[in-house]
Amino acid sequence: MRLLYWLLTAPLLVFAISFTISNREDVSLSLLPLPFEITVPIAVIGLIAMLFGAIIGMLITWANGAKTRSRARAAERNADEKSREIENLNQQIHQLKDTQQNIAAPNLPQTTKALSDS
Repeated sequence: MRLLYWLLTAPLLVFAISFTISNREDVSLSLLPLPFEITVPIAVIGLIAMLFGAIIGMLITWANGAKTRSRARAAERNADEKSREIENLNQQIHQLKDTQQNIAAPNLPQTTKALSDS
């Protein structure tokens, strides 16, 4: 997966750097409803557009992962619940074994006494 990431990211970085180096000319930028005009290098506009596209892509990816994150949280809650249930059952088993030993322990000497009388 890391290799795929770098295979996609490295060419984009090279493109962004070469775009910035080769486009240093100034352009005037004006937005129609606004009364002012600014002069900026064209590379700045291109880099801002790339940054905006990256942010939009990250937001879309994050939104698409919401269902998976929700399922993971539900599975984690379920696993915690099952762990607590297992712990409670283990405690009950130990309690039952303790009570069984307590019940059997007083009867043991009487049984041996009865066997010795015969």
